[in-house]
Amino acid sequence: MGESRNQAKVIAGKVFGVLIDPHAYMSTLYSLLAFPFGLLYFCLLIVGFSLGIGLLIIWIGLLVLALTLLLSFGFSWFERQQAIWLLDADIPAIWPPEAPAETFGAKLKAFLTNPVTWKGPLFLMIKFPLGIFTFVFSVVSLCVTFAFLLSPLYYWFEAPDFYWWTVDTLPEAMLLSIVGFFGLVLTLHAMNALGWVWKGLAQLLLGASLPGADKPEEELPATL
Repeated sequence: MGESRNQAKVIAGKVFGVLIDPHAYMSTLYSLLAFPFGLLYFCLLIVGFSLGIGLLIIWIGLLVLALTLLLSFGFSWFERQQAIWLLDADIPAIWPPEAPAETFGAKLKAFLTNPVTWKGPLFLMIKFPLGIFTFVFSVVSLCVTFAFLLSPLYYWFEAPDFYWWTVDTLPEAMLLSIVGFFGLVLTLHAMNALGWVWKGLAQLLLGASLPGADKPEEELPATL
């Protein structure tokens, strides 16, 4: 009997503990920010790469492509930092541990052979479509959840109407609020799951080596 109670407490702690789990709220914030940042990256990189490829015939395209890659690398650094701050991601350094020689040619070679130079744009492009989904899901689920949860405060003024059920009494509003409470628990668990997906993508695509190979560093590499 005592063991069953302990198991029930453990399960309840795991289910409802998300309400006080800071990671759930950080994941929610990350999901909400994913769409505006993803849209920015998508527009700038599409324009940059398209313009650069289109102008290759007159050589200016090489400069445009180089600037676009540098911009993409800066965005990748920012996304790496954001994933570390908000998702507690363990992402290897964005620049290989071996410092390149001080010559321009060596730095250029290090930049072009850095996996993040080419994996970073992939992450930035993925962020747009996936960011749309996470943003819409977050906004809709949170709005519906809090509308249910706070229904006892406004039911008398604007009764929630579900066509088959109009919430116009306090007991009904309290019942709807309970539904909203459990909806909030489920929403925060879903936010944690989305954060786990973002964290995995960031660890895979925003480090110069495999995840766990080295500790995150906070400094940008020397510019070319």
